[in-house]
Amino acid sequence: MKKAKEITILCDAKVSLIIFGSSGKMHEYCSPSTKDNCSSLKTKTLQNLSNEIDRIKKENDNMQIELRHLKGEDITSLPYKELMAIEDALENGLTYTKFLEEDYKQLSFILVFILLQTSLTLYFKKTIDARSDNEVTGDLHCDNTESH
Repeated sequence: MKKAKEITILCDAKVSLIIFGSSGKMHEYCSPSTKDNCSSLKTKTLQNLSNEIDRIKKENDNMQIELRHLKGEDITSLPYKELMAIEDALENGLTYTKFLEEDYKQLSFILVFILLQTSLTLYFKKTIDARSDNEVTGDLHCDNTESH
């Protein structure tokens, strides 16, 4: 500890020292300027965090207000520019919804077409299989009648 104090004084250095004795007891030394710096840093950090929390709260409040406006609530006191911005946002949302609806209709049409095509394919396959079975059965039936 004594050497740490000497270094602080002789070298005008910021020194912090933590020592754990063999018994587990902790001893510490910090130069006065280090204590001041730590305290100042702690205060600045807390202030920055407090400012960030305030900023986020304000941003959250603004977003809540904007959400209410987009829902059509509390819009009577809004200035013209903000009403126009809300109208634009709603028009963009409506356009996007119509676009998605058109895509859905096209996909539905394609799906129905594929299902019809599959149904027709299965129908023709069954018809061809039935004819093949009838021809085979018919040939056997004809062979049986010819022998009588």
